[in-house]
Order: sequence, then structure tokens, then C-alpha cells
Amino acid sequence: MSDKHEHLSSSIKVADQLNTNKDYKKIAQIERNILKKKINLYFSNDIYWPRRDTKNRIREIKIYQELRYFEKSYRNWLDFHLENGIPTFYSILGVNFNVNIKLLKQIYEFKQENSFIPIDIIEEAYKTIKKAEIRAKYNRFLKMFRNYYNSLDEEERLELDAKHSEWQYYEKKKTILSLILERHKNWKILYLIGINLFSISKIKSDYKTQDILELYEKYSKDTSKIGKILAYVTQTFLNSFVYQEYRIFLSIFPSIFLDQEKNLVAKKLQKHWQKMNFTINDFRDILLSKEPLMERINKYNSILSKNNDWLNYLPPHKKTLYQVLDIDIVNLNSSDLMELKDNNLQFRDLLFKKYKNARKSPKTNLAYTTLKNPQRRANYDWMFKNNLVLMKILFLLQIEDLGNEHLKQILKGEQCIQDLLIQFNTLGY
Repeated sequence: MSDKHEHLSSSIKVADQLNTNKDYKKIAQIERNILKKKINLYFSNDIYWPRRDTKNRIREIKIYQELRYFEKSYRNWLDFHLENGIPTFYSILGVNFNVNIKLLKQIYEFKQENSFIPIDIIEEAYKTIKKAEIRAKYNRFLKMFRNYYNSLDEEERLELDAKHSEWQYYEKKKTILSLILERHKNWKILYLIGINLFSISKIKSDYKTQDILELYEKYSKDTSKIGKILAYVTQTFLNSFVYQEYRIFLSIFPSIFLDQEKNLVAKKLQKHWQKMNFTINDFRDILLSKEPLMERINKYNSILSKNNDWLNYLPPHKKTLYQVLDIDIVNLNSSDLMELKDNNLQFRDLLFKKYKNARKSPKTNLAYTTLKNPQRRANYDWMFKNNLVLMKILFLLQIEDLGNEHLKQILKGEQCIQDLLIQFNTLGY
């Protein structure tokens, strides 16, 4: 393991220990160092890109001969570098001539998911650098490229350098954004559904920690639903590094990696997010939790695709499958019900008695077949807990496709939203 990896691992362990306390200053410093090391690991300045050299000019006939050789065997390399200014493969994969294969694989796997460079170029880079024989030819190509570069006139060199600089600029931005979203997995979706954490908590981009602390103390005194949410959100930014990360996120994601139409929709939704009636539990347990929202959404869609007949027994509908069989516990998270369900044999006995005495119908059959199976029951309970907030998120994510009328109806209040969500889910969006 390289020194770079050892330092990174030890820093992460110390950060995990400190996170059990509220020593925001120490946590912020360590997290800042971790991010810097990761940026240096996954993004590299292109030290093998040619530099202007007027002293060692090579005869053009020799350059042409080399060019013809690579044109026949490795045409892609010419397209990538000589024509489009794409960074060298060493820069793309963050390694030098002394390749560490283990490190190469790690960076390659990161780049597959988190690079501005097209995936086919990343694949070509990895295939080339991984194999010593092809790498040797690529090193020879870079020498030819350097000679070719110095044979260009100034205008051609400047044009090629400009293309190269643009690739590097966006690749660095993409790397930083990806590493931030690796730590804060739900910021992207929150922004898309109109929850700009700075805007809703009225934090400005030039605030100091003391300013944020004063806001937090102000919101902490507000016992209303929105006051509790704002206090929770503001507390997040008492860690000065998280505050800096969010500033960087806002400077990169909307302007560079979000198309104009989606950005406009997100900005419209910023004015109306409160109308969706999110709760403090939604923020604490789901929206700002460490579990990625997309994983919840994928699980939600997977369960729903097999159990579409549950929809009428999930929020915002009032009646549950438990109540269909007259199991009179409204709150599925109540301690009484949790204790009963933990004793599976006792619960099955109760369920059978209720079903036996119930009038048989499609809904009682559905309730019984769902609740008698521990796995299906667990899925139903999970859906009951998550259904309403995930419906709201899915609704907001797809509002662009649903049309402006739905956006206007958000303004009409909670009951209209409940009706919209029932319609939205029933139609299977």
C-alpha cells in the first residue's frame, strides 16, 4: 500500500472517532484534508502533455513517418490527443510512467462512474496503460506527439492547448463534485426537487461560523415544524468544511452539470418546497440521511412493481392492511405492534383468528397473504413508513414531465397535494 493510501486510511479512522463528538472544528480540518488527498488521488495535472520546445526540433519527414505508423495501428490515439486535445492516458488515470497496477485499477473504477471523459476513452486508457507492451508503444507515441506538437504553428498549438485545458477544467470540476456527492449522497436530488439547503435556511455564501451559529440558535427557539427543520439543516453547516463543500456544490452542479431546463424547474420548486409538507423526520431519517435516496427509490419501485395492490393501504390513504383485519393499531411503529410482530408465532395466531372471523373478500385475502409472510410484512411496513415522502420526491423529480398545471396545484395546499399524490401513484409514474 502506498504512503498516499496509508495517510488517507488513517485520516478517515480519526474522522470517524471524532464524529462521535461535536468538535466541529477538528472534524472539519480532518475532512478537509481527506478531500484534498482524494482530489490529488483521482485528478492529476497532465505532466506528459507537450510543452513548447524550440531547441530540439525534429525533421518533419521523421515526424510524418512516425505519424503514419500510429495512424495505421492506433488511430484512436491521434483522434484523442492530436485532434481533440484530450488529456494523456496517464493524466486520465492519475498515474505516471512507474505504474502501480493496484492504484491504476482503483482510479479506473472511480473514473468509470465519475469522469467527464467519455467512457470509451477511459476504457482505451486503461487497456493501454495496464499492459506493459501497449504502454511501451504509447510512450513512444507520446514522444512522437511532443515532436508533432512542436512542429505546429503557434495558432494551431494554442487551439490544441485550449481544447486540452477545457477537458482538464471540467474533469477537475467533475472529480470534486463526485467526491463531495460521495460524502453527501442526497444533495443532488434535494436540489432537483427544489430544496437548496442554503436558501431554505437563509445561509449566505459569505457567512462565518458565528453567523451560522446565530441562525441555528434562532431556529432552535422556534418549536414549529418548519423551525425544527431549519434548526436541523443549519446545524449541519456548523461544520465549516461541510459549509464549504455545499458552497462548492452550488457553484459546480447547477451551472456546469445540470441542463438549463432542469435548473429552471429546480429554481421554481425552491419557492414551493414547504407546500409539500415535509417533516423533521423526513429530513433527519431520509432526505439528509447517509442512505442514498436513489437506493430507497429503487427499493420502493421494486417492491411496488410486485405489490401494486398495496397502494390503497399506504399513506396518504388512511386505512392499513392491519386495519382491514381489525388489528386495531394505527401506528405501525408503535411499541405494542413492534413487540407483537417480534413474536412471530403469537402474531400469526392473532392474524389467523382475525382472518377466520373476517368476511372473506379480495381485500381481506390481500391483508392476510401479505401479513402472514414475514418478508412481505416487513416490505409492507417499510413501504408504510417511506411511501408518502418517496411519493413526494418522485412527484417533484418528474414534475417537469407532468406539466406546469401540477406545479401550480402545489400552491393550493396540502389537501390538493394529497389528491395529486394519490393520482400520481395510481397512474404508476
